[in-house]
Amino acid sequence: MKKLEVVIAPFKLNELCNTLEKYGAKEIIFSEVIDLKKEKNEIFRGARAELAFLKKVKIEFHINDDKIGKCVKSIDKIALLD
Repeated sequence: MKKLEVVIAPFKLNELCNTLEKYGAKEIIFSEVIDLKKEKNEIFRGARAELAFLKKVKIEFHINDDKIGKCVKSIDKIALLD
């Protein structure tokens, strides 16, 4: 059994939880974290704003060795759309 950690955008949490359930993840822990992104431009209330800090969710969990490869590939697909 191995411990994995994933940091994703909050709106990806439901999709990730469904994936972890599919692969039998155990001892899942969620934490709110802040991601520092320099020079990231976003539209906020109709105006372009530079954001230095973005809220993310960190998920820590344990998974059986035989399922790690497939689980990581599924997580990569979810995170790429971040």
